[in-house]
Amino acid sequence: MHNSNCSSCLTDKTGCGYCFSPSTPQQGTCHSGSFRGPNNPALCSDSNIWTTKGCPTNNSQDCSLFDGGCGECVNSPFCGYCEATGICEQGTLSGPTQGSCPKNDWAFVLEECPGTLRIICMFQLTVARITAVEQCSAMEGNCFGCAELSACGYCSSTQQCLPGNLQGPNATFGVCSSGWTYIANECPGASNCSKENGKCGKCTALPGCGYCAENKRCIDGTRDGPSSKEGVCPEGDWAYDSAECARKCLLSQFLLKC
Repeated sequence: MHNSNCSSCLTDKTGCGYCFSPSTPQQGTCHSGSFRGPNNPALCSDSNIWTTKGCPTNNSQDCSLFDGGCGECVNSPFCGYCEATGICEQGTLSGPTQGSCPKNDWAFVLEECPGTLRIICMFQLTVARITAVEQCSAMEGNCFGCAELSACGYCSSTQQCLPGNLQGPNATFGVCSSGWTYIANECPGASNCSKENGKCGKCTALPGCGYCAENKRCIDGTRDGPSSKEGVCPEGDWAYDSAECARKCLLSQFLLKC
């Protein structure tokens, strides 16, 4: 907390807001916080005004210029938007300075404008879908690598790795007429693990196979451990790639098991 010039507080300091008394707007204080208030609410009493949008010198802003547009309205210092009336007027986070507006209809920051949260959620969903597509497409032709990704499954008839679930691929991204695999242990070749019992490096070179040093078995599994049908393996004894074999075999308690 410190006495501050409002402009430097809001312009030069990220994550700060300005608290001032209406009677002495130029003698406010700068605190860390968000549009909802200071991180320590006690630092700005209810009789004062908290702002992260603009300085009190802008308090003469004609908010009515932005009637009918919530986004443009709330981006203007000291202006808030009342959805019930469609009016942009001077106010604070708690409501308009004059008159009234139902609490659920008042927006003072963009996040509170009608439909904004829906847009944000749709954007996040779109980003998640794009990420899934990119991850899956990187595993084209690799059943085990594909099926190990939680958002992907492998279609052996087309050799494609597609976003999907246990039931099949997401119809938005493609179809699979036959050979859909969502679990890595079900990929072709998973049953060949046992031929490399006792050989950690050769075992982990096989797709879908991991090595349990406790019993020197090469068994079906994923990076997280053996498949359920193969039972369990102590976490410290499980290796799923050759690098893990090398690292773990350097440990004295692991050395005799490799």
